[in-house]
Amino acid sequence: MANSFKHGGRCIAGVEVLWDGEKSKVIRDDCGAAKWIRPISKETLTGEIPNHIAVLINVLDVVKLEGVEGCPADAQQENVFFKKMTFTGKHYEISSKILQRFIDENHRHIFFNYGKAVLPYDYRKGSHSILLIRVEHAEVYSDEGYSGQIRFRIRFLYHGHQYDFPITDPYYQTELRLGKRATGQKGTMFITCSLGLEYEGAHFKLAATVFETTDQQVVIAKETAPEGWFDEYERELSRLLSEKSAIEEQIAELRMELRERMEKYGVEKVNSQQLSVTYTPAKTVLQFDSRSFRSENEELYSSYCRPKQREATIVVKRNVSE
Repeated sequence: MANSFKHGGRCIAGVEVLWDGEKSKVIRDDCGAAKWIRPISKETLTGEIPNHIAVLINVLDVVKLEGVEGCPADAQQENVFFKKMTFTGKHYEISSKILQRFIDENHRHIFFNYGKAVLPYDYRKGSHSILLIRVEHAEVYSDEGYSGQIRFRIRFLYHGHQYDFPITDPYYQTELRLGKRATGQKGTMFITCSLGLEYEGAHFKLAATVFETTDQQVVIAKETAPEGWFDEYERELSRLLSEKSAIEEQIAELRMELRERMEKYGVEKVNSQQLSVTYTPAKTVLQFDSRSFRSENEELYSSYCRPKQREATIVVKRNVSE
């Protein structure tokens, strides 16, 4: 999922999978997030993978590691030493369907805050340093570094907050320089984000891999609605809603009568063959005002929200005349 520049070598990272030679199953943690692995070399100064090994590995290759030994360091809990790294021969093409399997949906912030970097104190307490996210309103652009060399960056929105990271993806950078890809607005993208080693007193957030998917959305041609198509639905819905209103009124009257009888007889619970009715006395309860809480604590409110996909639906209302 990542093969990016790191101190003259490469930083390689991926998601752990069970592989039977044809199909793979993603290994996940207790929260349901994909489990990441970052191979670390014992032969280099900062653990970077030598280029002669890294160039043989492409993003979305299925790679086998042998002699794995965990070596977590501060936020980089994904780090492992290894004895051998081999390509299995299986490669996935980039697509939203594939990438969606690995995205992180548990973290509202990208590495503990909304900024470009993490301070050493927070880095030492961190629990992760790499994740794949789906972002909105992405824009790729270039600027000049202190040396005058053109560098590429990406800014985007993630859970309502804007971020701006340097791109360390060597393949994406090469395509930009060769004109095979253009800078500018990109819309929705997938990015493997990584948290770098300390540099000038901070650990900077990086766009280690940038995915531009070419999936074509299937657009279903809409037919012209024939005249009067809604008439039958209107009649049937109106009939059922009228019956529903009448039934609800009858149920409300019965509930009221039953409550009064239970109060009169001092009965707290009735069990029959078909029903169980429990009497609850009146009391004062606390009600959480989520609307006021959100307006007064927007950031805290957002940190507890989780994305949830809802199916398409319709709302039916009766137009009642005076």
